[in-house]
Amino acid sequence: MEIELLTYKLRADHIIVSLCDLTPVEITPDFYRMSVNHRVKMNALKAAIEIHLAKAKTGKLPNVLPNGLPKDPYSCQDFGYEITGEGFALRCQGKQFQREPPRRTLEFKVRE
Repeated sequence: MEIELLTYKLRADHIIVSLCDLTPVEITPDFYRMSVNHRVKMNALKAAIEIHLAKAKTGKLPNVLPNGLPKDPYSCQDFGYEITGEGFALRCQGKQFQREPPRRTLEFKVRE
């Protein structure tokens, strides 16, 4: 019974689908996309922490990204970086995010 309930935990556009009804070929792209999206958030968070540390040391946000930060998993390049009115933003550099929409941008607020 528990195994059967666990098979219904895959989401596709908020519709619950039985894993038993899908082939591995059908679910692999979704799992891969979820994995990359998770890595984007984790890498951006790690980069944001380093940017906050740089601000703590110098008193201001860096004009460019510090060296050695985690990369954007979509492009394997540095995140796009811009200083905003409330802090800074990191943007994915993958080709699919260069047009409007979609733009994959993560914004971080900075306290004064």
